Amino acid sequence: MAELRVWESEYFRAVYCGLCRTLSKRYGFLSRNLLQYDFVFLALLLDEHQMCPKRKRCPVHPLKGCRMSERDAALGAAADATVLMAYYKLVDAVRDGGFLKSLISRALILWLRPKFKKAAKRLPETDEAAWRELSRLVELERAREASLDAPADTFARILSAMAETAREEDRRRIGNLLYHVGRWIYIVDAADDLPEDFKTGDYNPIVERYCLNKGEIPPGIRDELQKTLAFSRSSALLALRLLDDNKNRGVLENILILGLSAVEERVFKAPGIKEKTE
Repeated sequence: MAELRVWESEYFRAVYCGLCRTLSKRYGFLSRNLLQYDFVFLALLLDEHQMCPKRKRCPVHPLKGCRMSERDAALGAAADATVLMAYYKLVDAVRDGGFLKSLISRALILWLRPKFKKAAKRLPETDEAAWRELSRLVELERAREASLDAPADTFARILSAMAETAREEDRRRIGNLLYHVGRWIYIVDAADDLPEDFKTGDYNPIVERYCLNKGEIPPGIRDELQKTLAFSRSSALLALRLLDDNKNRGVLENILILGLSAVEERVFKAPGIKEKTE
């Protein structure tokens, strides 16, 4: 958000607060804890009209309240997607976690399961894609798949399915945009997690693809990764620019251009990434 213009940052915050309120209305007060910035982007993308924030009461700011958006359809779809992905993330944590972490995740799954069932009915295509592709992702991880594209593509198809609530004429373009954003997220997360994954021995596609024998990314491989990330960013941006009617396009463009670049810069300046030496 710091990379956005002032009015864009305020607008993004209003949509964020609107999504928080929608989660609470649909799934109960404690569901606000599931809120993530990624799904604010989804809400902005699914709503072709610019949202008009209004000041509402807020449990975090009870005296002064806060400005929040109220586009029920887009915020509702983003809230449903938030619950779906939170549930599947917990399922994954149960599979991969240690004893204590597994117990905590199992308890959270019991709390979240009724909400998940509601969300799955509202987003059946997204739920089906998440179940199918995450199962495939588990298989790739167990086989320690050496291709970077295979697991990235699998994860990207989950995000692509979230276009199911978009207008029919926009679904293909929005699905394509979300696909490339999902591919970008997977690769950046792999780079960010690499030092810890190498230490624990957990699967990391970058380690497997480049047969790394240290928990760091050499400069040549870093450049190659940044090129493929730039391709995904530019592909997502192209798909966005084909959405002529989306009034949120300016904010979304700056997130794709400035926001994603800022995340890349942070990740690739981390201790596990080697800088070039002259």
